Amino acid sequence: MNSFSSGAYPAYFIRSVLSLCALLAAAATAQQRHDDHEHGDEFEQHGVHEHGKVTFNVALAGQQLVVELDVPAANVIGFEHVPRTDAEKARVRDRAAWLHAGKGLIALPAAAACRFQESKLEAPQWKEGQSHADYQVRLTYRCDQPQRLEWLQLSLLAGLQDVHEARVNLVTPSRQSSEIVKSAATRVQLQ
Repeated sequence: MNSFSSGAYPAYFIRSVLSLCALLAAAATAQQRHDDHEHGDEFEQHGVHEHGKVTFNVALAGQQLVVELDVPAANVIGFEHVPRTDAEKARVRDRAAWLHAGKGLIALPAAAACRFQESKLEAPQWKEGQSHADYQVRLTYRCDQPQRLEWLQLSLLAGLQDVHEARVNLVTPSRQSSEIVKSAATRVQLQ
């Protein structure tokens, strides 16, 4: 069953917008590396998986707001190996339930009248000898007053461990940007 009302954007459009977010992130990273090189600083090329750094892709199309999160397991559960103890297994279950519930992970202005619709979680598939693992979350909201959606706050950063930087890639009808957020209290401007 399609959970979007008529007039909502099709899934391929949202995927295209989120792909644009990823391109913005790559461009911003390349520019920072260029700037570092121009200033004579040593720089190191990092892969997608870097402990302490998370990525958010945010897209607003019509009344639909989509927020995607990519975060290393170490920052969600504190480790990146096959859960061994009962405590580790419980931690994996509890944190997956927290992320999958989707509610309370971001804050939005009440004036925008946004309602949480769904969450999709892609949790690590633990394998012996695995050295890296990521959680990927996709949150979908319907906003009755998207023109009043001036900001979002990444409240879930307070629930993650040892995150020192969050890259927010943003695409809205009025703004396309990539910026770094360092605190769960930081409001990201959407307009």
